[in-house]
Amino acid sequence: MTNYPFWTINKTGVKIGKTKLCKFLIEQGFGNYTKSTDRTANTFTIRTVDGYVQFHSPKTIKKFIIDYVNDDPTMDDQEDEREKVLDELIGLHPKSIENYLTSLVTYSSKDHEELVSLDILLDDKETCYIPFKNGVVRVTKNSIDLLPKDALEEEGKIWETSVRDHSIVLDGEDDVSTNYLKDFITYAMKKGVEPKRRGNDISKGTESEEFKRSIDAFETAFGYMLHSYIDPANSKVVMFIDSNASSGKAQGGNGKSLAMKAISYFKKTIEIEGKNFQNSGQAVRFNFSKVTPDTKFVCISDAEDDFNLKKIFNLVTDTFQVEGKGTNSWDFDDDDKPKIGITTNHIVGGTDSSYRRRMVPVEFGDFWSRGVSFDITPSDIFGLTFFKDFSERDWNTFYTYGFHCIQRYLKEGLILQDSTDLNLKLRIKDIEGKDGDGVLVKWIKDWIDTERVQGYYHKNGISVNDLWKLFAKDFPSHASNEWTKDNFGNALYRYVTDVPELDYNPHLASKGKSKTDRRWRVGGRGNQEEWVKITHIDDDCSDDDDSMYYFSRLAS
Repeated sequence: MTNYPFWTINKTGVKIGKTKLCKFLIEQGFGNYTKSTDRTANTFTIRTVDGYVQFHSPKTIKKFIIDYVNDDPTMDDQEDEREKVLDELIGLHPKSIENYLTSLVTYSSKDHEELVSLDILLDDKETCYIPFKNGVVRVTKNSIDLLPKDALEEEGKIWETSVRDHSIVLDGEDDVSTNYLKDFITYAMKKGVEPKRRGNDISKGTESEEFKRSIDAFETAFGYMLHSYIDPANSKVVMFIDSNASSGKAQGGNGKSLAMKAISYFKKTIEIEGKNFQNSGQAVRFNFSKVTPDTKFVCISDAEDDFNLKKIFNLVTDTFQVEGKGTNSWDFDDDDKPKIGITTNHIVGGTDSSYRRRMVPVEFGDFWSRGVSFDITPSDIFGLTFFKDFSERDWNTFYTYGFHCIQRYLKEGLILQDSTDLNLKLRIKDIEGKDGDGVLVKWIKDWIDTERVQGYYHKNGISVNDLWKLFAKDFPSHASNEWTKDNFGNALYRYVTDVPELDYNPHLASKGKSKTDRRWRVGGRGNQEEWVKITHIDDDCSDDDDSMYYFSRLAS
């Protein structure tokens, strides 16, 4: 090692050679890491050693230097010199070291003539890697293998923070029976089953197709979040929500937080509390200030009722930018930005096309919330505190279930629950407001599903006034207060245009999409009345009569 020792001793004492110290640190694998080709962009201090990439700070580098000198066996017979050098190093201010670090080599995953290439081990479309103390588990749709770390050296180095602090034994090599996470999720997806402190039948309530679909949805969504690869054209945000949640009424205690927390034991995770998440103002840009380049997952926990999901969609589809207070912003590469998961006790989101493309809701049942009423907790049923009391065998089954979920996702993709009920709740919130009671939206849905076809209104149409009168007959108080005829007409248009299978006055489609474009008036001049015809893609229009031709001639 040509740059050690990096000091000289003369009559005046010890003198640290700054250039040799910097070269020594480079020889030890220290350098700066950047996510940008901009030479003025922020850098992070790292060390590459034994195939791993570590994060460091001036304080940890100072400790490394001191420990190196202190443990140097070649100085065992030079204790006096060692003590003098250590005195000098101990007195070295971290700010001085921070200044020295600017002279170190700069690494990047991007190709640039001024940067040194540093490849990081990343998941790809068909493969997921999870490092452990005794190797790296590689999951594909056809296999789950434990590989020596060195076998992946050509694929890239591994973030030290991604290494799980356990030695894994793959399923089949260890005799195990209880899988606590899998059983917890089985209970969490149940509906209408009363929990008992002892003697619960885990199979009870699992026979329905709805339950089976819920398990499919959870396992493939969980696998999606554990798999770090992001398809730029098909990226998603997974949201864990309670099936009993309703607009204006939060529901909690159903197990979604523990399920989302489980991800942090598979990969480097940053949690952001929903109550601290900013939807507007200057503080918005600091929402993700805790995120670092090795972050693989971001959990937004307990998102509030007014949470703006579309701001999250921008991150998963476009640039994921991170900015800390007092520091420059930096961007993730598209192939290594973290995935995002959300838990909420509220009806969050929407039903327009952007939500349908990007949001993956997973609705939890009511088993655990029923337990809250009887003061029954998971610890009572399982006899331990999750994660804290796990044995190595428990951890092994925990990780095995995660591998199973990853493999299901790689094989089957995301399996979605029936979201009819959730979409109805979202429409109630969107149309009636967060405190809406659902009377109007449910009435519109029922009328469209039944009387619209029975009365041939899907062919001949109906005046908005007559339709409103039908609503007023059923709900006179609502019609005379918040849902007057004009408000009713606007709400009807919003509902129909929000449901992809429905169309509002389709015979006027050539004029545009807005309510004004689709306005249909029937009657003579000075005596016109607004009409509406609502069609569904599955409607049978084979026996249309000539009345529609007459009404279309009167359309203005």
